[in-house]
Amino acid sequence: MPRADHAPSPAAGIAFAGPPYHVAAALPHGLPHRHRVVPRVSHARVGTALFRAAAPSVAAQAHDAPRPSQTIVGGARRFARPRARCAKHAGRLAPAQTAGGRLCLYSARSTYAAPVSRAMTSIADIRTDYARAALDIADVDPNPLRQFRRWFDEALKAEVAEINAMTLATVDPQGQPSARIVLLKNLDERGFTFFTNYCSHKGEELAANPHAALLFHWIGLERQVRIQGVVEKVSEAESDAYYHSRPLGSRLGAWASEQSSEVPDRATLEAREAEYRERFGDAPPRPPHWGGYRLLPARIEFWQGRPSRLHDRLEYRHQPDGGWRIVRLAP
Repeated sequence: MPRADHAPSPAAGIAFAGPPYHVAAALPHGLPHRHRVVPRVSHARVGTALFRAAAPSVAAQAHDAPRPSQTIVGGARRFARPRARCAKHAGRLAPAQTAGGRLCLYSARSTYAAPVSRAMTSIADIRTDYARAALDIADVDPNPLRQFRRWFDEALKAEVAEINAMTLATVDPQGQPSARIVLLKNLDERGFTFFTNYCSHKGEELAANPHAALLFHWIGLERQVRIQGVVEKVSEAESDAYYHSRPLGSRLGAWASEQSSEVPDRATLEAREAEYRERFGDAPPRPPHWGGYRLLPARIEFWQGRPSRLHDRLEYRHQPDGGWRIVRLAP
């Protein structure tokens, strides 16, 4: 297997200048918690049912569509993750976990016949054949951070939307995973930096288990980058510098929002923001519960879409001597 072992070379820092990026995502409401319908036919897929669209046009088509038997997917038990609240929230009760800590997805005891449109199963036929580029060990930089910069610059040139948006996956003490979109705000030879509320769900999970993963998906270039490693807090100076570069509204919002805690309505958030605006004016200090994290990469995978799902996957693995080993993975 091809190898590339060498001492890492420092990568020049990337400063993301200009106004902050914001992920504008229109998420569907999804299916009801209690009852979900899955066509009980041999070729039906779970993904088909979960992503079904409910719209008047679909309902109209369903009236004349074949009516295979249906299986109710319901009785899903919801549970809350135990939260090791930070000092800021000391004294508040943590939600209790459902007994057994298991999530029941299906109940096969109840069935009924209902109209189903063929359009509902068409999502299984949605596919794209990738053919924009190739990826080979001979062509990549031996340092994965420089290779990431190369791909990032190409995405920037191609005007890929939200190129610094990345999925951050964390795990709580009970092993329950969670993921959300955060924004990359700096990249240097140490790793990937993002900023958030330390008392949020992700902050509490990272305090309990610093192992995390990042995922960039640049669909316009048919590329993904997967990163695994350990997360640490950045210095106070780094957090201060980035905080004071943010727009005033965002700085006040960091005070007003106790991220991941329940609020009765939006008016409550706006009232808090107004209170802090009155208190601090146009010069709010950085809240002590808000700052940066840096993921120190141990593995970085570059994924390039290829025809027939025979994608190119190159993974960099950090070595004890500080170098990187590059391997090709099966798609």
